[in-house]
Amino acid sequence: MRAGTYVAESAVTFEQHARTWLGRQLQHEPGTAETAERRLRLDAYDAFGHKPLQRITKGDVQDMVAALARRGLAPATIALSFVYVRAVFNAALDERLIVVSPCKGVRLPKADHKLIAPMTVEQVMTVGERAPAHLRRAAVFAAGTGMRPGEWRSITLDRVKPGKVHLDRQLAPGTSASKVVWGPLKTKASYRWVSLSPSIEKVLLEQIEMGTRGPEGLVFSGLRGAPLRRQQLQYAWDKATAGMDLPDRSGWHDLRHFHASLLIAQGASPRAVADRLGHKDPSETLATYSHLWPSDEGRIWAAVEGVFGLSDGPETDQPR
Repeated sequence: MRAGTYVAESAVTFEQHARTWLGRQLQHEPGTAETAERRLRLDAYDAFGHKPLQRITKGDVQDMVAALARRGLAPATIALSFVYVRAVFNAALDERLIVVSPCKGVRLPKADHKLIAPMTVEQVMTVGERAPAHLRRAAVFAAGTGMRPGEWRSITLDRVKPGKVHLDRQLAPGTSASKVVWGPLKTKASYRWVSLSPSIEKVLLEQIEMGTRGPEGLVFSGLRGAPLRRQQLQYAWDKATAGMDLPDRSGWHDLRHFHASLLIAQGASPRAVADRLGHKDPSETLATYSHLWPSDEGRIWAAVEGVFGLSDGPETDQPR
């Protein structure tokens, strides 16, 4: 007590405190709040949700991480669950419900940082041909704009202008066939105008002319005009890409990667690609796609030889 490290005995469980913590997160957007609640409920509550905060040890948290790994969850998903668990314990620490956080020193599985291998033109065209009729133009539009799935499936008529589309909102959890709930985009940089090439604008106008719009003028919708759900899109994607030997967990987001690779192949700068995709800055773009940019080694070699190269000097092999 004299040192200021004493905490009173408490029977508050992890789940009780986690639910309190969730209710206090005013900065959480609807999608983020839903993700936090789901990860805590599915991954942490079963592990030690019933235990008092003061009785949970580092071993308990490490056991949770190991159990999630055995379930086959991706390292990134495990890391996300751990972030929320750690935030709950940090809040308990601030409120003097525990002396030390049991998350300190917990080891997480190493993330497998695989380089993105963009789809080929033939694969993209195949998806457009195999997709359900109401999603064929969506596949072409997604590949031709680089929009996130949550962005293009939220486009409404009033956001479509000649040669461009305005992105300033997206469908939020709670949206149903009879009710549309709008939420913010992923990041501040996601708010943007996306220009359309003539062929992609034609695809969008053809989609609009079909007349099967969803509530509030949604351009892309399900068979019965209801807003497109992620589960519906994933099911359609899996059917359309069957036998194409795509990486595990592929999805409509791969068309965004294809669009980025297309821009890079045509010589677009990191700044231009970042603005097109709605990235915060070029560093985010380079972190994902740097391996796709052509090497500058040939130009570096030419520049050096232009200064130091001697016409009658010894022959050297050009760097590969």
